[in-house]
Amino acid sequence: MSSQTPKISDVVILGAGPAGAAAAITLLQHGIRVLIIEATLFPRTRPGETLHPGVEVVFQQLGVAKSVNSAGFIRYDGHTVESSFLATSQFQEFGADEEGPWFGYQAPREQLDSILLEYAVKKGAVLLQPGRPTSVVKKCDRIIGIRTNQSTIHCQYVLDATGRHQWLTKQLGLSWEQCSKKLIARYGYAQQIADFNISLPAHPMMTIDQEGWTWLAPLPKARIAWVRLCFNGRDPGSKWSPPKLNSLPKDGKSRGADVTWRKSRQMTGENWMLLGDAAFVLDPSSSHGVLRAMMSGILAAQKIANSECRGVSFEIGSRDYANWMEQWFDTDIAVLDQLNQSMFGFNVLPNKVGIDSI
Repeated sequence: MSSQTPKISDVVILGAGPAGAAAAITLLQHGIRVLIIEATLFPRTRPGETLHPGVEVVFQQLGVAKSVNSAGFIRYDGHTVESSFLATSQFQEFGADEEGPWFGYQAPREQLDSILLEYAVKKGAVLLQPGRPTSVVKKCDRIIGIRTNQSTIHCQYVLDATGRHQWLTKQLGLSWEQCSKKLIARYGYAQQIADFNISLPAHPMMTIDQEGWTWLAPLPKARIAWVRLCFNGRDPGSKWSPPKLNSLPKDGKSRGADVTWRKSRQMTGENWMLLGDAAFVLDPSSSHGVLRAMMSGILAAQKIANSECRGVSFEIGSRDYANWMEQWFDTDIAVLDQLNQSMFGFNVLPNKVGIDSI
């Protein structure tokens, strides 16, 4: 911690990904002091580059739309689905309005995360990076600070945006509810080479087979992102790559992620909230993980701002936030379950009796 880093802040945010950065920007818009603790140096590689068109409104609200739109991200108006269950491949458009077709983004996370974080810092967020939280400081069961590997930071509120690390959940000993069978997503990258005569999709493509689905998406700088999920919960392993890409050189090692559907049984407390994947996890076919992360950060920040600036009870605000997150989770798993059964012919839900706690 540098001599300029304060040891007190209105809000401490754990994690500087889309959820944490969106929360920080929103709090700063209301004049609330923010300190972000991020363990990893940027740029960093993360999955989740395919962004739904609805994310553009969020970028505008946060004030980063101009930076995002000038970053050279690939824009696309839909994606292709091909399957052994379908006679032909199908192109699914996002839709259109009076202003024209809707476009999503194919945005490498190392660039997107940096854009969001740099804007938060520009607006006044204090950043401790790299910084590692080690424990919470409590008084009468209320969190009053966060100990780090460098110092202790006192605060009035804590937002956990650590994603699947779920740091605060572990610190507080909270339990999780598992809501699907075990699911592992394997993701990686390949490099397109001009000399290779391979027909690759111009739009993102989902290919469905008997064992699972594979997602391919073009990225800037002639890269291709891919994700593989097997219905039986098996990790295809680090040597697996999509058959369409087998002759292309790999761009780094592939990684696996546990995307079993699950949620924290408690998403808010007396002065804390869980954001994005720190609150609940779904597999990538939900298609809006980054959007959900940013929206959860914005809403949580607004609840704090309502309490600090308008005198609205934080207890009421945090309860509203928890209900909103629960409804989003329940809606998504209902849609995903229908998708899995109708398109994939696969039941991902566990037996209703004896849902696991993790």
